[in-house]
Amino acid sequence: RVVATLLSFRRNNPLVQSICRLRETDVVGAGIQALAHSGDEDFDARLEELWKTFSRAPEVSETMTMREVQQQLASMTLTFGDGGLLLTRTGKVQMVEGDFFRRPSEVDVNPNIIEGVEVNRVHRPIAFHIGTREGGLLKDVKRIQARNFIFHRKRIRPAQVRGVPELAPVMNDLQDLD
Repeated sequence: RVVATLLSFRRNNPLVQSICRLRETDVVGAGIQALAHSGDEDFDARLEELWKTFSRAPEVSETMTMREVQQQLASMTLTFGDGGLLLTRTGKVQMVEGDFFRRPSEVDVNPNIIEGVEVNRVHRPIAFHIGTREGGLLKDVKRIQARNFIFHRKRIRPAQVRGVPELAPVMNDLQDLD
C-alpha cells in the first residue's frame, strides 16, 4: 500500500515529481564511463569503444541509455526503497523494481527468505525471488542467484535486508499537500 501510494504521488504530485527529478540529476553526463588502463593502448581503446556501444542500450528493452538506467536506479529508492538490475545471459540488464520481490509461494515458510530476499546466516543476500507482473498480480516467481543481480537499496540499519522507501516517512504530509 505504501509503494502504491508513493507511485501515485510520483505520477500525479508535482512535489514528488520534482524530488524524483532532482535525484535523477545526481547522474552526471552520460553516466558511468570506462577508462581502461591495461598498458595496451589498442586493447584499452577497444574496451572503451565496446563500453560506449553497450552504454547506448544496456537494458533488455533497448529503450534506455546507461544514463537513463542509472537515473531510474537512483530514484527507485524514493518510492520502492530498493530494486536492482538483473544480469541477463545476453549481457543486457533488466530493471527490477522493489515490488517484484516475493516469497516463492505463500506456503513456503523458509525463515531465510525475507520479503523475497534469501539470506545466509549473516544476512548476506544469496538469492532474490523475483516475479513478473500481470494485471496487477505478481506471478511466476523465480529464484535468481545473487551473483546475477545487482541489488540497490536504501538502508537504515546495517542488518536490514530490504530497503525502506525514502518518501514513506513524509507520505501523510505529501497527502495533505496534495
